[in-house]
Amino acid sequence: MGSSIALKVMADLKKRLPENAEGEFFIDSSCIDCSVCREIAPEVFGDGRETAVVFRQPETKTEFLKAFQALVSCPVSAIGTVSVEVPRDIHRTFPLRIE
Repeated sequence: MGSSIALKVMADLKKRLPENAEGEFFIDSSCIDCSVCREIAPEVFGDGRETAVVFRQPETKTEFLKAFQALVSCPVSAIGTVSVEVPRDIHRTFPLRIE
């Protein structure tokens, strides 16, 4: 048993928006621009034309954690990763305080 699990809460890599910064995290065309990801991880997610986009890939441990929190919080599963799996214990980081 590994330290992470694959969840069916991720976006479709084939539908990746071209506006995303190159790298591991991405947003696909199913995004409804609800802003949840921007509230949770504003250092990674930003405004696109009519969707959110990954404007900068996470670099620090904290940024990766926030990006994963945004991924599992997305109401339409529009956030995904190319190859990294969601940490098994991500649920322990909730609830989040959003102001």
